[in-house]
Amino acid sequence: MRTSKRERTLLIAVIATAIILCLGIGTNLFLKKRAELLAEKRKLQTAATTQTVLLEERDLWNDRSNWLNANLPKATDTETMTAQLFALVSKPQKPGVQTSGLQLLPTEETPNYVICGVRFQAEGSNGALLSWLHEIASPENFRVIRSLEIGENPDISNEILAEIELIRWYAR
Repeated sequence: MRTSKRERTLLIAVIATAIILCLGIGTNLFLKKRAELLAEKRKLQTAATTQTVLLEERDLWNDRSNWLNANLPKATDTETMTAQLFALVSKPQKPGVQTSGLQLLPTEETPNYVICGVRFQAEGSNGALLSWLHEIASPENFRVIRSLEIGENPDISNEILAEIELIRWYAR
């Protein structure tokens, strides 16, 4: 059976379309796989870099870990730990600073640490209040101000009002 010129042209067009579609699908699959492999490569390179840095700084991190083990206060019962924070903030040792509205924050526990905290309001003159906040947030005692909102006291001029969240870490 002989095919006409028109049928041959149509057959060539169909074959060319099929080839182009196959090339398009193949290119799409190739580009997707390439993107996946490049993402995996970046992930592995990041992990390798992280491991290299940790290995190079191993002594530094071991020293830090040993220092934490030696200096971080040990966790006791939650009442005792929060009572220490309450005592610290309930009666400020700085003249001109008053606190109110003390409330406990939920205790956070991790496999290695216990974090206790208290939320309260404090008011006083700018210098006295900021100086007192600097004293209570001492890194050597593992205390930090996690949240601090400061504004003018609407009732008393030249005084500021602060909403504070103070937390402290303890070793398990």
